[in-house]
Amino acid sequence: MEEAKEKIGRDTALYGLITGPFTLASHLRGQEFFIVCPLVSQISPKHFNQLLFESYKEIFDYIRSKGALSSFFLCGNATPNIESMCKTNPYSVSVDKNVDLASAKEITDRHDIVIGGNIPLTTVMLYGTQQDNMKYIVDLL
Repeated sequence: MEEAKEKIGRDTALYGLITGPFTLASHLRGQEFFIVCPLVSQISPKHFNQLLFESYKEIFDYIRSKGALSSFFLCGNATPNIESMCKTNPYSVSVDKNVDLASAKEITDRHDIVIGGNIPLTTVMLYGTQQDNMKYIVDLL
């Protein structure tokens, strides 16, 4: 990231991604069964806490220790796991259009976590105009 930042300058944001274990497994298996997106929304909070919590907490604690910002991004309806996601200590949680933003914000606020997202990635961000995106945000707010 430091090398990329040197080359592109300080006016462009960089967003590094870490692929989670379930998403990685789905890529290795092939896309016939799962769609191409993070899959934590497909597991229960019990399984999240049992299988993933400690690893994600370690990652986000490390990022914080370096003075950097982080975001836990999930596709799909991650509502059941938002509480656990917040407890892993990311700087922010980014959610998909399937999550009720107001309800999720109540949870993130309790943990002093920034929330973002909720714009339909394909229909609005990819195929929409700048005006479509701006209108969606105003309506969402």
